Amino acid sequence: MASSPTQRTLKLLRDEGYTAEVVEKWIPQARRRKDLFNCIDVVGIHPDHNGVLGVQATTASNLSKRKQKSVALDSLKVWLTANNRFELHGWRKGGPRGKRKVWVCNRQEIDESHLHSGGCAAGSGVTADAVHTEEGPDPAPHGGVRVGSFDQGCSEETCAEGIPDRAERDNDRDTSREEGEALRGRASIRKTSTRNGERQ
Repeated sequence: MASSPTQRTLKLLRDEGYTAEVVEKWIPQARRRKDLFNCIDVVGIHPDHNGVLGVQATTASNLSKRKQKSVALDSLKVWLTANNRFELHGWRKGGPRGKRKVWVCNRQEIDESHLHSGGCAAGSGVTADAVHTEEGPDPAPHGGVRVGSFDQGCSEETCAEGIPDRAERDNDRDTSREEGEALRGRASIRKTSTRNGERQ
């Protein structure tokens, strides 16, 4: 299973029929990664869509910061003016309480109207939750992507650093609990193996 937001986005686009590649690069001298045009981690081309899709992949908690940084860039304005597209992908684990958590991607499409208003423009756009399990996309309409309309206004969820909503906090607690139980289980197995070795 893809282990980073960039790799998850790469897999998602390829599952949707895109020819996609990672375009961020590692700079050893600076010991850091550099995005294409300072905002794009993955690019994709699709036979049914005009232009090139550029995607900034991050965690859900960093989505608003990445958005504010991206819409302030002159390079993104040129990218969109050249009839290309740009999306932000914010990844998190989610799902009903007590159930196995899956990777969920909050997709936000940015167009030129968002640039003129600092990323807080109301207008047309699409947000989608892409649900992935370790076996691949969750069976759902639109090839595993759940799509809905959104109003890209200045809400706590889209434009502020905001406090996670109740469901997200519950999901985080469930995820932490599952990870803790898994760690305790592995520690118990190691202790048992050690004791058996001492008896021998």
